[in-house]
Amino acid sequence: MGRDSQAVVTSNGPGMEGAPLLGALLAGARLGMLDPLTRAEHLWQPFHEELETAETFTGLDPLTATVMRLWCVGQTVPVASVTDVLDEETVAELVEARLLRRVGDDLVSPWRVITFLQRQLLVTPPAHAVAFRPEDPVAYVGQESLFFAPFVAGAERCDRALDVCAGAGLLSVLSPGREVVAVEVDPFAAEVARFNVVMGGHDHVSVVEGDLFGPVAGERFDLVTANPPFLPAPAGVSLPVCGDGGPTGDGVLRRLLGGLEEHLTSHGRALVYGEDLGPAEEPGIAAWLREDGALRERDVTVYLTSSRFNDRTALRLTDLWQACGASEEDAWTAWNELTAGRPSSHHHGFIIDVRPGPGRLVVRDAEKH
Repeated sequence: MGRDSQAVVTSNGPGMEGAPLLGALLAGARLGMLDPLTRAEHLWQPFHEELETAETFTGLDPLTATVMRLWCVGQTVPVASVTDVLDEETVAELVEARLLRRVGDDLVSPWRVITFLQRQLLVTPPAHAVAFRPEDPVAYVGQESLFFAPFVAGAERCDRALDVCAGAGLLSVLSPGREVVAVEVDPFAAEVARFNVVMGGHDHVSVVEGDLFGPVAGERFDLVTANPPFLPAPAGVSLPVCGDGGPTGDGVLRRLLGGLEEHLTSHGRALVYGEDLGPAEEPGIAAWLREDGALRERDVTVYLTSSRFNDRTALRLTDLWQACGASEEDAWTAWNELTAGRPSSHHHGFIIDVRPGPGRLVVRDAEKH
């Protein structure tokens, strides 16, 4: 895969030996042909509600129906029903690789498989589908990941690309780089990303563990992509690694943007997704970029993809903090402290596009461009 992948096996992760087998099953099930079933207004919805509540897969061939029931929908299926389609040796290999789990006379998968732009990825189930515990390991692909992914897939073809905060590897396998290095700080997520690279036959992608640019010190890339954590994590609240953006939510994003100049080639480009509070016209990170000057020798365009009053964000964050152990009183105290003394009437989603240029920074509405 081009460099030391630093493969580390954890007790909770998928067995790498199962990657080719699951990849062959997914290919045989032709899941890519089912993409339209899980699309709504051209945005792919993982764990689509209609599929989750479906009790039958009428019209699908037995292999496709079995694969979807086990790994796309997360149903518990009788062993006998599975061995009618997959031989017992295959089932045993899937269990050994921790891709299936026996529960009495049934089989269930602790994983989900998502399909996006003809790529299949193994991920952990969404929080709404399981009994969520903050300490559980997470290999995450969420709505913002899927919204951002087509922008990455549509970028210009290049020689070397870097995907930071790679998670389960969605952006890494969609990156247009002929050689792609994926960096992930969470060992569990990195292990799942390696599994997905092998499962999909993405030999041009290497996965390494480390914090942001640490594993690629001194290297430069034609394209850098990132979907970093951006959720505020006040003192006493432990968020999953994939969401923990530090006390104000923008800590990882600031460090990432601050390190771009050292890792982009002279003609290099960066695409970074983020969310942040700010005044109505722009996220707070835009003001920080003006003041910090970290990208003074690059043109930076902040495309606003969503902007709304932060009342919904307040409810979402305080609910999340309570789910992670904070009391209701502490959660609202943390929210008030987060928004005190800063312009924060709105919550913005945005894509930061960094290109060669004289150092201009503009904020634009993505829908108008």
